[in-house]
Amino acid sequence: MVTIMPIESVLHSQSRDENIQHELEKARVFLNNSSDGVCIIDESGKVVELSKLFGEMLGYRVEELLGSQPDLWDA
Repeated sequence: MVTIMPIESVLHSQSRDENIQHELEKARVFLNNSSDGVCIIDESGKVVELSKLFGEMLGYRVEELLGSQPDLWDA
């Protein structure tokens, strides 16, 4: 299968993806530099982002909390 797209569409898509990546990086910097514990939970109730401080406040590493559900935490 071959998809043909105008170059403007490809460039627009790349620019949009770069903007999204830039915004995600800004959010990560905010999370990592926040003086508050920050946790972002998706609509299914799973942790999708959190600050290192938030994990430390609960006694967990960030990696341990990503993808978990807060109602199952022992904190």
